[in-house]
Amino acid sequence: IRDSCQMVPPDVRQMFGQYGIFPSVQPTHLISDASWVGKRIGERMAYAYPARSLRQSFGHLALGTDFPVESPDPWATFRAAVEREAGGEVFHPEERLSAWEALRGMTLDSARAEFAEKERGSLEKGKWADFVVLNGDPCHTNHAKLSILQTWMAGKMVFSL
Repeated sequence: IRDSCQMVPPDVRQMFGQYGIFPSVQPTHLISDASWVGKRIGERMAYAYPARSLRQSFGHLALGTDFPVESPDPWATFRAAVEREAGGEVFHPEERLSAWEALRGMTLDSARAEFAEKERGSLEKGKWADFVVLNGDPCHTNHAKLSILQTWMAGKMVFSL
């Protein structure tokens, strides 16, 4: 089972691992919602956007967007998951994902969530070969300085600077 999670109380987070529910988060929602969400949900804000907690509960976390509501830009998803910064403020920094966890959530964990890990989610012989080429290592480079140089889909380059 795959579920989209934006506001999940701690007692419910535990159920993901207990019942085998594969959580899915759209990290860019935090960024686009930041200016108004606290006013609308009040004290429940403590339960909002629990990326790290969900990953710890289940062991995996699918990351993506719900395009066209949010941008399909993978770099926006990555930065939102790792930095959790909106309007100059870091939102619940304890819920940040590491760069490696974000990359895994956008690739292999997302493929696993839809039972497609044999076709995509990692670069292996026989898989689709959907990937981006960056101008640096996202695990060791300042994210503000990184950009996408190429995008490949099904083994064909579809974008290049």
